[in-house]
Amino acid sequence: MKIKVKLFAFYRQIAGRDEIVLQIPSNRTISWLEAKLMVDFPEIDRLSIKPLISVNAEFASADHILKNGDIVALLPPFSGGQ
Repeated sequence: MKIKVKLFAFYRQIAGRDEIVLQIPSNRTISWLEAKLMVDFPEIDRLSIKPLISVNAEFASADHILKNGDIVALLPPFSGGQ
């Protein structure tokens, strides 16, 4: 199946592009995808900052199962203010 991974901020800088299209096996989770991206882009792992991940514009948990056509976004952690 095919998914698109959109990269923001320093994730984009590390990968040298703003999105990646991946062919992945069925029934893979966000956790699996994170591990794959850390292997493909070890500089992300060295940041020691866990990305926020959304699937189809909604935040997703590590056990979320990806589906064909999903759009995943890697976002840097952010904090709110007043």
